[in-house]
Amino acid sequence: MKDKKNIMIIGSGRLGSMLAKKLSQGDNDVTIVDYDENALSDIEMEFSGFTHLGDATSLDTLVAAGIEKCDVVLCVTNNDNVNIFTALVAKSVFNVNRVVAKLYEESRTAALNGYDIITVFPSMLSIEAFHSCLGQIGVENED
Repeated sequence: MKDKKNIMIIGSGRLGSMLAKKLSQGDNDVTIVDYDENALSDIEMEFSGFTHLGDATSLDTLVAAGIEKCDVVLCVTNNDNVNIFTALVAKSVFNVNRVVAKLYEESRTAALNGYDIITVFPSMLSIEAFHSCLGQIGVENED
């Protein structure tokens, strides 16, 4: 049996909402933070966790949302700058054990070097998936 985790998700767009719904179905305490009240109200229908309205780049917002108790922070807004900033704050200010940041630009990873922050690139994941699919149907492609 896995340990219950306290998880904070920064950003309630498509990815953040899907993650929140999925992770809250397990034995986890999940809080999703966003400045968009409409986005948060949309997720509440299928989400058993907590929502917090506020600017995630504000330390006051993060503290009020409970970041000091988090085991995991997932930074998944559509803004690389916000994801980098909140990931760095989670790791270096609040000592969150596991921090993951979604980034669109691979060149932006330099800002996170040395902080033990995992980065996820949606475009790279898509390329890998397409590469795999093409290989399965016999289309040759270079590795």
